[in-house]
Amino acid sequence: MIAWGPETIQLYNDSYRPICGAKHPESMGQNFRICWETALPVVGDAFTRGQQGQGTYIQDQRMFLDRYGYLEESFMTFSFAPIRDDSGQVGGIFHPITETTDKMLSARRTQVLCDVATRTAQAKSQQAIYDSLLEAQPTFSLDLPFLLFYELDADGQQARLVGSSGLSGGRNYQLI
Repeated sequence: MIAWGPETIQLYNDSYRPICGAKHPESMGQNFRICWETALPVVGDAFTRGQQGQGTYIQDQRMFLDRYGYLEESFMTFSFAPIRDDSGQVGGIFHPITETTDKMLSARRTQVLCDVATRTAQAKSQQAIYDSLLEAQPTFSLDLPFLLFYELDADGQQARLVGSSGLSGGRNYQLI
């Protein structure tokens, strides 16, 4: 993608289209800062430095993008490289980008599974499992937003909620 001129008008090839999601085709010819308003808190400074003539490179940057009408967690590796015009001034920004969301989410979620398995294996009782996972749940909240622990009665017909985390309290959650 190239953001050209003082209006930072976007021009891009087919390889950039997946980055745009449902914003394409309207994003073609749109001002970069308007199109990527939700990313500016993360990338705005680097983009401005590119406009000032300083190239930047950022690897696996987490950001929340609105590409399909809602904010989605995404990860990108990209750079902002100034393009000089005939006068030697910065005329635009070259912005190669690769989405790394699948790689980053897979790594994070694999780590959560590993941590849960380790905590479960080290526990000496059911209560120790509950306590250990309830303690850790806030650190896993992006991938395990809540936990509910139920214990079955002796005949296996009824379940009783014995612990929860990540949900507002006072509810009686039912097993279906």
